[in-house]
Amino acid sequence: MRETIYEWMKNLAVFYLFFTAVMNFLPDGKYNKYIRHFLGLLLILLLITPILQIFRLKDLVDRNFMANSMKEELWEKAWDLEHSQEDYLYEQYERELEEQIRQIMVKMEAYPRMVEVTLDKGEEVEIAKIKVTVREACSQEKKEAVADELERIYEIPGERLQILSG
Repeated sequence: MRETIYEWMKNLAVFYLFFTAVMNFLPDGKYNKYIRHFLGLLLILLLITPILQIFRLKDLVDRNFMANSMKEELWEKAWDLEHSQEDYLYEQYERELEEQIRQIMVKMEAYPRMVEVTLDKGEEVEIAKIKVTVREACSQEKKEAVADELERIYEIPGERLQILSG
């Protein structure tokens, strides 16, 4: 018991040295009161440590802290999982749109080499850009017909649609 009191007194002395050093190194300013407040809270915690040990409340506080930490970590993981699922759904939606565009172009006999769809993930999901690369044998008229058809079907302006030869 005596060692516990000495340890506590030693911690208080070290804290007061730390407190004095911090307050002397800080320039006078508006943050002085906030730092003094924070260090005051640390002092209160340091003062009640023996009371917590006497009534064995330290173990209870530690268990509650661990339980709350685990709950918070679980919520963070659930939040991350929800966002990763959302990203996966956007990615799959882009792939589905790309496949639809390929099918439309094959029906129009403008065989695509590459189709890339980019979605805008705002409040409403909309197509930000469609980029299509067609074979060099594809005529300019077919490219224009494909562009008009894609603009009509997906209701996007022409500046969001890019058809390249390659």
